[in-house]
Amino acid sequence: MKNYKLKILLFLGLISLVVGITAVEAQPWQKRNKVDLGAFIEELVEINILDNQTQSAIWLPFEFYAEANQAQGKNAAQIEKELAPLKPYLIFMVQCSIEKLDSFVVYESIDQLYARAILKEENGSEIRPLTNIPAQLSARLDAIKSLMSQGSTQSAANMHILVFPFNNAVGDCIVNTKKRDKLTIVLDESRTFKKTVFKWRTPFDALTADGICPHCSETLSAKWYYCPWCGNKL
Repeated sequence: MKNYKLKILLFLGLISLVVGITAVEAQPWQKRNKVDLGAFIEELVEINILDNQTQSAIWLPFEFYAEANQAQGKNAAQIEKELAPLKPYLIFMVQCSIEKLDSFVVYESIDQLYARAILKEENGSEIRPLTNIPAQLSARLDAIKSLMSQGSTQSAANMHILVFPFNNAVGDCIVNTKKRDKLTIVLDESRTFKKTVFKWRTPFDALTADGICPHCSETLSAKWYYCPWCGNKL
């Protein structure tokens, strides 16, 4: 699993150089003065391994693209203009594989993945991935796919992109990255793969400075509702 995750982190590092945030304010938390893209990438990767099955999902939030672009020296206006097509969507890279006894690996196809993938809201509502991708966004995704396939392994070539709307049917954002929130993707059980659930919590630790518990003075994550050291409610 460690080597598998390392490959994903290295690949995402390449993406950060190509696609590349305007500051995200996570009240009452302060934004970090310097964002570590490597730490940010680790926060976005979820991997579930059961027996010979490996299922992974990587959330690519707008903030990640923006931070990567900012690291390349682009200003806020450039970033806002270039990344505008990404804002209305939640984008994920997903891969599911089974390793056979002879070390032969079988990967799930995009059509099989579409049939299993569900974005689940906190109220229980379910949203299926988009199959009709807008042209401007499709161009961005094609660039990512091209990067994935350049001299790549079979593993990278079989990592698929899933797109969901950023807002639900009533117009509310599905996840608020500026506050304590949760994002859940479910891959239902199929004839080949077991059911798996991926969860991410916000705000992103890579973007928010560490807080201090007012009761015990220990370092805190912006994600926490209670201090794990003294139990103080945050």
